[in-house]
Amino acid sequence: MERADPSPDLLLLDMMMPGMDGMELCRIIKENKLWQHIPIILVTALDSKEDLRRGLLAGADDFLSKPVSGIELRARVRSMLRIKSQYDTLQNILTLREELANMVVHDMRSPICAILGYSDFLRRNLSDPRDLEDVEKIRKEAKRINLYLSDLLLMAKMESEKLIINRGEIPVPDLVDKVIRNHAVLAEVRNITLRGDIPGDVPALFADGNLALKVLNNLVSNAIKYTDDDSEIVVRAARAVDSSRGGGGVLFAVEDQGPGIPEEYREAVFDKFKVIENENQGMRQIGLGLAFCKLAVEAHGGTITLEDNTPHGSRFLVQF
Repeated sequence: MERADPSPDLLLLDMMMPGMDGMELCRIIKENKLWQHIPIILVTALDSKEDLRRGLLAGADDFLSKPVSGIELRARVRSMLRIKSQYDTLQNILTLREELANMVVHDMRSPICAILGYSDFLRRNLSDPRDLEDVEKIRKEAKRINLYLSDLLLMAKMESEKLIINRGEIPVPDLVDKVIRNHAVLAEVRNITLRGDIPGDVPALFADGNLALKVLNNLVSNAIKYTDDDSEIVVRAARAVDSSRGGGGVLFAVEDQGPGIPEEYREAVFDKFKVIENENQGMRQIGLGLAFCKLAVEAHGGTITLEDNTPHGSRFLVQF
């Protein structure tokens, strides 16, 4: 029966190959996403700790010393093949789970759209203020679920590298103004001042407008959710200088005055569905929106980081 995956299950590399040695080939293979899961055994006459360290850094999974014993070779090969088989089984399970989750998310869009449609119909035909208030609550929650599903679908596309980035020039003041208007009502309810700080020398942003807007929307929404009442959230933009990217780009900062995020969680907050513990607010789940931001920004070749906003709060920095 023909195998679906043509890649090998195991590689044996001799350290002393002509031209490119086994250690360099090992490093190149492990840097390839399509091959990095394949176990590699380096066959070597070298036995110093430094050579073994270099081999491990190159990505080797095991070593065989020359002269090679047939019994030892078969034992090592069987061991690596068992590990590879377990990896393949786990990957198949994860793939099936992702496909099922994406299918469920996609299919949920239809009933959510139906709820939104019926709620719009009721808004146009009801006259009792109390009924209209209830319908508006239904519509608001349905829109939240719809946005949540949209983020999940976009994340799935980005993780599978199927998302097409449609870049164009976006005036930064217009982008920030749209983000602020999107959250003005909610900020007003919490008595939170939401403002932009855009100097005149900021260049146009060259990015996918929809994704850039969703990133900033998520960051501001997250800031409003976890910041204190009667405080301030600022969306800043500045010309970014990054020699590795030629002309730099635009650096955004979303600053809040909430309790902040402990340093040990600043990488974890970008994981999907991550729950972190905060002394002031207990357990809180913040991962999905930030995970989307990280994927969207990195799809543009940019970066997103988190730091303290002195004297208190958080500052998310996004460079496109």
